[in-house]
Amino acid sequence: MLRHPSLVPFLVGAAVSFVFYSLVIFAPLQYDLRLSFLPESLRSSPQPATLASTGELDPLVAFRHAWSFVPSPAPATQRKRTYVDDPRQICVMAADTRPLAAVAPSSVPDDVMHALDFRTFSTYYALWWSLRHGYTYRMVRTTRQAGYSPIWSKTRAIRDMVANPDCKIVVFFDSDAYVTQPSWPIEDLLDRWGFHERAAMLLAMDQPVHSMPQNQNATNTGFMVFRSGQKALDILDAIMECPEKIPECKEWKMREKYEQTAFNLFVRPTLKEGEDLILVPCTEANGNFKNRYCKGEFVTHAWHALDSVTERAGQIMLRETFAWLATTFDGERVVDPRTRTDLLAPPAPSTSSASSQIDHDHTGHERRHYQRFHH
Repeated sequence: MLRHPSLVPFLVGAAVSFVFYSLVIFAPLQYDLRLSFLPESLRSSPQPATLASTGELDPLVAFRHAWSFVPSPAPATQRKRTYVDDPRQICVMAADTRPLAAVAPSSVPDDVMHALDFRTFSTYYALWWSLRHGYTYRMVRTTRQAGYSPIWSKTRAIRDMVANPDCKIVVFFDSDAYVTQPSWPIEDLLDRWGFHERAAMLLAMDQPVHSMPQNQNATNTGFMVFRSGQKALDILDAIMECPEKIPECKEWKMREKYEQTAFNLFVRPTLKEGEDLILVPCTEANGNFKNRYCKGEFVTHAWHALDSVTERAGQIMLRETFAWLATTFDGERVVDPRTRTDLLAPPAPSTSSASSQIDHDHTGHERRHYQRFHH
């Protein structure tokens, strides 16, 4: 008996393709130099701006504005700490010596979740999450240091970002790591994990099979958070200098686990856990669905499931997109759930400048006053 082909894979692929296409068009990645997939005429201004002559909003502003209405889970308690004055001071980043696969709007494949390599998809996924919450995003192309594994180059890139005065909090993701629950802003996660004002670094425990001497569990450097300041710079300097200053550390220049082992064996013991260093349970910010111990409840690190990154992260984007649509679509129009006003109505010419500023602020400050609820 012949079976009718299912429409589900087509619909899933189409929805994720739409989101990915929007990112390619409206949200160009930024490297150390301002690289962009947009035409030169559309990327001359580094900041979103109101196009006063046409009465239209910059699409990047509109993207942030629209996502400010998406449903988000409420933390169990009110946030205890303030991490930044402006969400743009949270700098989300990745770093790699390898270039991303070239992606142009006309070349976004129909089946995004199977056609794109995990490094490219996870980069755009992190960009999507960052734009949604109003954070700054950087994908840094690094250069391999002679005599070292390319993995070591990420430490220098992180240090440079921590030293950037525009960044108060730096969030780093390896290319196989991504936020499992993207409706959570990083501030709520940091609050959950107790990242207090004295702490300089946060990262997750590794699975129990990786152990340090004296049976101390190791930590994993695939997802890290730093608070800008001298203490964080000192930690990163100590990691980079470890192979040259400590003879026993030299073997990790090219031996697997690389800078992660250098940190665990030689730098971490110098830090006071709970003060300088905050450790997150493995199952919350490490691992993935295939792992027995670490499930990646809030942050997935798919070290043994690389082939799952694009598909599973794509499914999350699809789920979140439908949640967004269900919240803002009344059956006829895209509306503000609070006021039921049409979000796509052209702004009045006399208020276009103010509208742009309000839209920009929605993502950071005003968004947090909107009602939140669990999916």
